[in-house]
Amino acid sequence: MAPLLIPLDPSYTSVEGFIAPADDRSPDAARYWLRISSIPPGGRSLRGAHLDLGPDLAALMHGHDMLLKSRMKESPGLVSFVLELRSLLSQALASSSSGGSAIPRTADFYSTIKAELECVGWSKVVQLADNMSSLTLRTEDAAGRTHQLTLTFPASFPAAPPATNADLPRQFTPIWRPQTRIRDVLAQFESELERLQRFWDLFDELDASAWVIEPTAPSRSCTYRRVALGSHATLVLKIDPVDPGVLPEIHIMGADRAVDPLLGALRANRGKWQPHCSLKTNLESVLDTTLPSKHADGDAEDASLAGDAGAACAICYNYRRPGGESAAAPEEGHMVVDGGGPGDEDSGTGEVPEVYCDNAACGKPFHKACLREWLTAEPSTRQSLGTLFGACPYCTAPIAVMK
Repeated sequence: MAPLLIPLDPSYTSVEGFIAPADDRSPDAARYWLRISSIPPGGRSLRGAHLDLGPDLAALMHGHDMLLKSRMKESPGLVSFVLELRSLLSQALASSSSGGSAIPRTADFYSTIKAELECVGWSKVVQLADNMSSLTLRTEDAAGRTHQLTLTFPASFPAAPPATNADLPRQFTPIWRPQTRIRDVLAQFESELERLQRFWDLFDELDASAWVIEPTAPSRSCTYRRVALGSHATLVLKIDPVDPGVLPEIHIMGADRAVDPLLGALRANRGKWQPHCSLKTNLESVLDTTLPSKHADGDAEDASLAGDAGAACAICYNYRRPGGESAAAPEEGHMVVDGGGPGDEDSGTGEVPEVYCDNAACGKPFHKACLREWLTAEPSTRQSLGTLFGACPYCTAPIAVMK
């Protein structure tokens, strides 16, 4: 257990030597000097014993004198204390190497976590850190969707509350009182899930019935969707998770010939939005159109519809320009905004296609940067007042982009 720690007398009232971290058994592991003296005869308790640490070990344990003294008083014997000291040394070294401060946990901390997990039920535990400093729990909502809640415990838990992290559209901060326990936090989390049922139900129905372009694998915290409208036009909507039934923020993008009628319908039909209806039904009502289905004419992922959706730039074939510019504000008339656009945490990074060919037979979308690069290389392109005027790369119809 500690081969370099030896007794100084036959009665084991004093021991001296070196110890290594609990998780390092290599021959060249770092060794730290210590001496434990005045051990009561029989070694069944260290109450009244004296601990001396070498300079290196003392530096690692700096600020935890009271903790070490407490552990010596509570330890059932020498072997138990040395094992715990090696574990604390491992934590201190790991924290030191990561730039943090060593915060060893007491035996009461581990006992509390174990007892509370017995109440919660081990079937709900997804992951538990080796030192019990963090815990991930799993639960289901009323619709059978699985959710996870991660708790990170401070060394002073349960006197201090754990930090929480969950895939939710708004911050979850549980109410914490001195008598609050892990099962109470989980119950509060499940109550929050119940309040968000309508929000997730609306998006799940839209994902299943409409042609959703982005995000391809939405998280439960995502509050927006980009939906194909046909005729190379797309729509982005962002829902308020607190009141998901109200008219959301709506953005319509595409060529003027496709967007203008939709903008007119939206202005005229805003009052038709019904809080109890699905997103697809409401969108079709206020836009006076039929949304393309994910499976057009029964064919899964219809290639012609995917191309018509205008999801990707017709030059680089990406929706978001790799390593490109951040998305600029859309041009006048190409978007209607109720409030503001999707937040950066939802909409991702990189420029999205914002310039569309206005030829009804083409309608291809382009990143501004991609189109600028293309037109700059074309001899027939002309420039006026910071705008490049040239021909569409696909149909040669007139097209322009700001330089």
